[in-house]
Amino acid sequence: MDLLTAYDAFQRQNRIKPDYCNTGGIQIWNEEESEWEDWWMETEDDYFDDVDDYCEQCEKADELENFRSKLFKQIDWDKIHKMTM
Repeated sequence: MDLLTAYDAFQRQNRIKPDYCNTGGIQIWNEEESEWEDWWMETEDDYFDDVDDYCEQCEKADELENFRSKLFKQIDWDKIHKMTM
């Protein structure tokens, strides 16, 4: 979910009108039920309903963390804070 936070922060920092469509989390379309439902992932060994928990244990966890770190360094949090005051 940190990536979604960075996405919204980037929009705010660059004065792009955000829609905050991801504030409720991630949802997937259920073809059988024809409706949206909360994200989940089932592997051979486990079941995840928290995307952060899944990302922390996946085979690309180190790569994702490196990407997240670089992405957050691009956000000017002071600028965002001043904009919200």
